[in-house]
Amino acid sequence: MEKQITHHFIANSKELFSPDPDNPEMVILTIPPEVLEQANIQPGDEAKIKLGDKGTIIIEKVEKTG
Repeated sequence: MEKQITHHFIANSKELFSPDPDNPEMVILTIPPEVLEQANIQPGDEAKIKLGDKGTIIIEKVEKTG
């Protein structure tokens, strides 16, 4: 069974989401560096992003197998 580590980070949605200049119907999610560090996510890593209850965003690094 995989060990789950939980960290809490509170941010204003204006800090996390910005308009996509190429598509006005979409937004870009910017993950703060401290969140990436806590999740051990580096540039090029694959991440899973899920929407939790009560407006939470769950970010998990996808571990490569094999």
